[in-house]
Amino acid sequence: MTREEFAEFLAKLKKTKKYGQDIDAFVKKNEHRNVYFYNDGCIKKILASEKNLILTTDLVNAALNLIGSDRIENPKLVNPFIPGELGYRSAEPDILLTNERKGNIPRDRISIELK
Repeated sequence: MTREEFAEFLAKLKKTKKYGQDIDAFVKKNEHRNVYFYNDGCIKKILASEKNLILTTDLVNAALNLIGSDRIENPKLVNPFIPGELGYRSAEPDILLTNERKGNIPRDRISIELK
């Protein structure tokens, strides 16, 4: 699906919802087409949720090659995904994690910006 086709898909999806039609049936007709994601909302929905915090942590540890005591082990999601906020720009990062360390070691702040 091209960007233009995706825009058309979204417009038709909006009309389907507006007129109270079956959204699942509409989406099912398009389920085998590749979708063009033009914003980071889809990834944020996956990675910025408490239920996927382990996945997010593993991804950040691997991407930053964090090993041993440098690994993120006690993460807290500071700005979880909020349904309905897609498409709005803000000054905060897409995903913000904190990592509590033991002893007198300061807490880590991990800011993730999705493109």
